[in-house]
Amino acid sequence: MNVSSHDCSLEVTALKAGAAAHSLFFGEFELCPNRLLLLKGGRSVSLNHRALHLLVALARRPFELIEKDELTACAWPARVMEESSLRTQIAALRRALGASVDCPYVETVAGRGYRFVATVSGQRQAMLPWPDLPLSIGLPRIEAALIDRSEQPKLVGRRVLHGRFITITG
Repeated sequence: MNVSSHDCSLEVTALKAGAAAHSLFFGEFELCPNRLLLLKGGRSVSLNHRALHLLVALARRPFELIEKDELTACAWPARVMEESSLRTQIAALRRALGASVDCPYVETVAGRGYRFVATVSGQRQAMLPWPDLPLSIGLPRIEAALIDRSEQPKLVGRRVLHGRFITITG
């Protein structure tokens, strides 16, 4: 099994440690990754733990293709499973989400994997804390006052959700 560079074992460890305490919101749903719980209108949605692990992996990386091997490693760590098991869990996930042709949540990329195609809000930007960096790292001192651009991070965040790369200049 060839798992991509994004290692699900780190996510499973973070879930057990409660590191990902923030909920993810999409459509009428709230996904609580640390509790492996899916809510619709405040009520629990019945879904098995393997399908919930798949949903967490997909919802944390919206609009990004996640290969079948990586998803299999998320739901069945340290096991080799048939592709049909993954298809069965994705079908259960789609049923629980009430996905239809008009409103899909999980898109199949034939022969490769799956993609979560709903906008997710409340997503935690970083799983790990920023490292402590020295204040002086060889950059010139800023003499002028900084300009408040508090709306810019929100705009950048929305654009990152729709594309993998973004260039910031200025």
